Order: sequence, then C-alpha cells, then structure tokens
Amino acid sequence: MEGRSIIIILLTIILLATASSHCHERLTQTRLTNSIITAVIIVLVLLPGLLYNRYRAQRRNKQLETKQQEINEKNIMLEHLITDKDNLIADKNVLLKEKEWLINEIHHRVKNNLQIVISLLSAQSEFLNNPSALDAIRESQERMQAIALIHEKLYQVDNTTRINMRSYISDLVESIRNSFIGRERISFQLNVDELSLDISQSMPLGLILNEAITNAIKYAYPKNERGDIRISLQYADKEQLRLKIADNGKGLPAGFDTDRSNSLGFQLIKLFSEQLDGDLYFISNNGLEIILNFKAGGYNDAAIKKITA
Repeated sequence: MEGRSIIIILLTIILLATASSHCHERLTQTRLTNSIITAVIIVLVLLPGLLYNRYRAQRRNKQLETKQQEINEKNIMLEHLITDKDNLIADKNVLLKEKEWLINEIHHRVKNNLQIVISLLSAQSEFLNNPSALDAIRESQERMQAIALIHEKLYQVDNTTRINMRSYISDLVESIRNSFIGRERISFQLNVDELSLDISQSMPLGLILNEAITNAIKYAYPKNERGDIRISLQYADKEQLRLKIADNGKGLPAGFDTDRSNSLGFQLIKLFSEQLDGDLYFISNNGLEIILNFKAGGYNDAAIKKITA
C-alpha cells in the first residue's frame, strides 16, 4: 500500500511538472506572440511617419537639386553677362580712343586750315595799297590766329574740350604783340588764375581778348607812346569769373556811347560777351578798363545765332 501510494505521488508530481512546463511554454509563446503583435503594431504606427519623412526628404532633395540647377544656370548667365560687359568695356575704350584721335585730328586740321587762310590773306595783302583794306586783312588774320591757337592747344593735350587759360592767354598776348610794329613800346602784365574752360567759353573769351588788346594797341597810345596793358582773369567767387583788360592810354572820347558805337571791335566784344552770358562794363578813367563778369560753365546759345546772322 505504501509503495503504491509513493508511485501515485511520484506520477502526480511528474504530471504536475509536465503540466507546469506546458503552461510555461504556452505562457512564453503567448508573451512572444504579444511582443510580436506589439512590434508589428508599433511598426505599422511608425511606418507612415517614416514613409512621409522619406517622401519629404526626397521632395526636399529634388527642390534642392532644382534650386542648384537654377543657381548654376544663373551663374552661367552671370558669367556671360560679365564677359559681355568686359567686351563692351573693351569696345568702349577702343571707340573712345578712336574718338579722341579723330577729335585731335580735327583740331589739327582746323588749325592747319586756318594757318593756310592766314597765309593767303598775308599774300593777298602784298597786292593792296589801301590802308583800310590792309587793316581789315590784318585784323581778320589776328582773329583767325586767336581761333587757331585754341585748336593748337586742344591738339597738344589729352583733354580735347578744355583749355588752360593761363597758357592760352599768355600765348595769345605774345601772338598779338608780335603782329604789331613797334611792339617793344607796349608792356603787358598778366594775372590769370590756374583754371581751364570749355572750348565753348574759351573761344569767345579769346576773341574778346583779341579785340580789346588790338584796340588798345591801335588807339590807346597815339604818337607811339609807351603803354601798359593789364590783363587778369580770376575767380570773383566760387562760380563767377572776372575778366579785366585795362590800359593807361587816353581812354574813350568824351560822350562816346559804346552801345551806339559802329566800331566792329566794340560790337564783337559785346556779342561775344552775350555768348558767355556775362555782364560787360566799359570804364574810362585814366585809360580804358573793360570788365566782364561771367559764370564758369555759362553759355548763351542764342547769342551764336545773333553773331552768325
């Protein structure tokens, strides 16, 4: 009896152990299944986000590629523009050099042509005996020489539009002085600021100087008297220039009206002063003083029509 009981107990223990083992395996399998299901659920939950992130990344990469392509195309266009700009600048420099050469050549030719005309007038004067005709020819020569000197100055410098007035007035005075017999009796005093004027102003200014100096030499000192002619061109202020031509001669006759004078010299001085849009004054006191105030850069185009009419 006791042996049978022991066997039954052992069998019971074995059965219980086996059942426990099966339960443990089933519990393990259940846990594993639950873990797998949980993992699958997590994957299913995360998968759309991952796919969306991948889609966004691909889209962003595509956008970046598109932007990079646009940048590359713009860089190529910019390189072409820079090349075109460099070519245009090079062409511009060539054209500017050609223009400067042509302008210099024009000034040179005008100056030479004026010198030819001056020489022709000089040759023509050899066949004239009329003092009035000879004076007219000489005065025409002097006016042409004043213009020719402008073009000579422009030809000699790189700047083809502006004249150094100190150098020009000095050369002009010397040219006029050398054209007169007995020039040693007239002395000149020059006081000219270091300034440059455009050809549109230097041309009429040179012609005014030519007429004023010529008239002073011819009429201010009768009987070959010695004389002193003072010329100044200075800044009156930042914008205004003042030209003065003064002599210590006999001055204007009493009652002389410069506005009604038939003198060609006075008429030309007034007309060229209008071209400079300046204020002109004639002061007769121990000689004649001509004062012209004008604006640097000022120019009256209407006066040209009046002069050439």
